[in-house]
Amino acid sequence: MTGTDDHVENSLVAVLGVGIMGSAMARNLIAAGRRTAVWDRSGSATAALADAGALVAASPEEAVKDARVVITMLPTGRRCETRSCLTA
Repeated sequence: MTGTDDHVENSLVAVLGVGIMGSAMARNLIAAGRRTAVWDRSGSATAALADAGALVAASPEEAVKDARVVITMLPTGRRCETRSCLTA
């Protein structure tokens, strides 16, 4: 990207929800060289992304802790409303 500095270029992106669309986004971020943390309620959904180079988080809080950008790809807006909805 033109006009960006190393801090922005190396910043962490978190992807919460790595189903069909979220995993494709995460793969594109990883392929572009972005540090990418992923989280999903289903641990099996993150396994292939770990192999691709993603940092797998144990919780949404862990995924977003140091992230500069957070992408949510969850089935409904209700999943984003409270922590309990994310982990239920």
